[in-house]
Amino acid sequence: MWKAAISLIDQIRGKKENDPQPQNPLDPERRAELEALCRKIDYQFRDFSILDQALTHSSYSYELQSVDPDSTVSNYESMEFLGDSILGLIISEFLYLSYPGKREGFLSKIKSQMVSTNQLAELSRKLELGKFLNLGKGEMKTGGGKKQAILADLFESLLAGIYLDGGFEEARNFVLETFKPYFEELARGDFRLRNTKSALQEKLHEMNLEEPVYRVVTEEGPQHSKKFVIEASIRNKILASGTGTSKKTAEQDAAKNALIAIKQQEDSTS
Repeated sequence: MWKAAISLIDQIRGKKENDPQPQNPLDPERRAELEALCRKIDYQFRDFSILDQALTHSSYSYELQSVDPDSTVSNYESMEFLGDSILGLIISEFLYLSYPGKREGFLSKIKSQMVSTNQLAELSRKLELGKFLNLGKGEMKTGGGKKQAILADLFESLLAGIYLDGGFEEARNFVLETFKPYFEELARGDFRLRNTKSALQEKLHEMNLEEPVYRVVTEEGPQHSKKFVIEASIRNKILASGTGTSKKTAEQDAAKNALIAIKQQEDSTS
């Protein structure tokens, strides 16, 4: 089965390389935008249709299909799924090789924080991926290009695109270079595990408020690859939501987003 799967992947790659024209050729303006992104990420795509798909939100493709049912524009949903697994492998490999004496629990916590929604959204903002996003009009009106979850998904789908276009080594090089500042912090001992739930609880106590309540909003995916969305609230008022591959990581993510929201509100009133 494994050999058959590898053979199938090679066949798909070979077919893409031999295709003379993509199904949806890019207009010159869009190609110029993608060329600029290639320079920014220091990787040159051979197949720009892969990169374009990695930057296309489902709202964009669905809107096109509502106008033209024959539209073949694809979005990044399945690529984000692939990128999530690739990223987890590369980060796990790095931590395993760099810190062989550390316990599994410690390494898991470091990995969980490094691949969290907030961390990936931060990296997307640094790469300005939102500028290159194909977004539907409805999602655009609600500020979709700045949403944490969408920015995090963009990073994962871009990574999947690099893998599909150039292979695992190129994907690894991209991750190691992009995460380099965090790896250096870790080596210096400056990287701290953040218990954002405790930090949020302390902040709310300072504000004379009770502890937050965490509620599972959605639980998707197979047992081995779950994705949770959890809301943090007080007095039935939602503070923020978060995502993660476990309830604990999703709660930490929701707490982190709640702290960001509180800080933004404090800044706006100061």
